[in-house]
Amino acid sequence: MKNFLKQLNYIFEGYYCLILRKLRRLNKQNALLYDFRYMTCQKCEKRNKLLDTCSICGCWLPAKTSVNYELDENRKSINGCPEKRW
Repeated sequence: MKNFLKQLNYIFEGYYCLILRKLRRLNKQNALLYDFRYMTCQKCEKRNKLLDTCSICGCWLPAKTSVNYELDENRKSINGCPEKRW
């Protein structure tokens, strides 16, 4: 149940940050980070181009790339990219 709630929180946070991004209310540092993540996903062979989703986890990429995930020691997101590309 704890993992489910954490994933649900990530989903809500992703959509909230995406809205802030569209309204230009997100700080520049986060916007650049999210842009980098999204550009990385656009180049990935696991991306479903038609739906703009990750074919591994099924997440919609504009929202998934807009979450402030915890980072590991290599500065990669812990629960973000399933391929550990960002």
